[in-house]
Amino acid sequence: NQMDIRSNWLTSPNTNHPNNFIWNPSLDGSRLAAFMKTPIGVPVGIALAVRTNKVVPSDFTNGIPVRLSTFTVNPVSVKYMVETESSMLCSGDITFNPGETLKNIVVDSHPLPNQIVRVRLSNPVGCELTGINEVWYIPQQTTNQQSTILIQSNALWKYLDDGSNQGIIWRELLFNDSGWKSGAAELGFGDGDEATTLNKNGTNGQHTTTFYFRHYFVVSNASDLASLTVNLRRDDGAIVYVNGVEVFRSNMPSGTNITSSTFSSGNASDDGKNWYSTTAPASMLINGTNVCAVEIHQDDDGSSDISFMLKLIGNKTIPLKVQLRKFRKNGVLDWDASNTILETTDDFAHPWRSIIVEPPVSIDFSAPQGYYRLRKM
Repeated sequence: NQMDIRSNWLTSPNTNHPNNFIWNPSLDGSRLAAFMKTPIGVPVGIALAVRTNKVVPSDFTNGIPVRLSTFTVNPVSVKYMVETESSMLCSGDITFNPGETLKNIVVDSHPLPNQIVRVRLSNPVGCELTGINEVWYIPQQTTNQQSTILIQSNALWKYLDDGSNQGIIWRELLFNDSGWKSGAAELGFGDGDEATTLNKNGTNGQHTTTFYFRHYFVVSNASDLASLTVNLRRDDGAIVYVNGVEVFRSNMPSGTNITSSTFSSGNASDDGKNWYSTTAPASMLINGTNVCAVEIHQDDDGSSDISFMLKLIGNKTIPLKVQLRKFRKNGVLDWDASNTILETTDDFAHPWRSIIVEPPVSIDFSAPQGYYRLRKM
């Protein structure tokens, strides 16, 4: 005879233990007194059991958890409201019977795409609000273009396929490549999909191990770019430089002892069909003309093909932003919390003080005047 246990409640007694009985919260709550860490009569804590003050649309239908700090011997309750700027989506009371510690606020539908929603606890009875008592859904606002293409994937490249050893100076911006050939990407041989076909053998008649490529691009304001995204197709291995600084190494040995006779770390099983990506700092960029230099290495001296294509993207510096939006009679203050500190003052002549809180926060428009700023850590 097996008992059915649902949500920590027994639905029927086990006949093998006739002295056991079904839990009745109203009659049996006092039995928990011996197990409580909080003294009887002292309010237990209640809060939204979330990690941050922000929620996502799926949280509304999945349920936003409300938790007690510990079970109680008496029923406790709290009111909740789910509201937009102009309407109340739902509200009610959440009651915890003795022994219960977790309930969920469930909303039947997701918020509208541009709708700010607040979920708030208030009026606790037999308990006190601790921790997070309100959370927000704040739609992401569209922003201006945050990246710019510096080199298109079908760009025209200067290249050298003569089997020579170019050392390291060829990576630099001021290197003279006027004697190099030029052609559009994809560059390579052996696969049949190349826009520019390279010579397999060098001027000495031997199979070429390393091929060199250079492309100039212009940056009008280098300080606007925080990072670079390098998208690379290579067969077999490659090292990418910008103004002489290495920004990407793919399927190549580590270390600085790379020469024109160095083989890649292995065969490119995808034959250069897949894109490989990385992000690198953009600190080497300068205003005006810059250069991207790439060396492609074969995996052995009998390789039947080579492929090269690259796309370079500059990622713009995103300015720190504090946003104040109207919500009902007050406001909600939101900001980028990554590596930043929100500071406030009541007068520019007074010191600024840090606010140790996760965004967003409610702003009472009836409170004394205040100023806010975001400082990068």
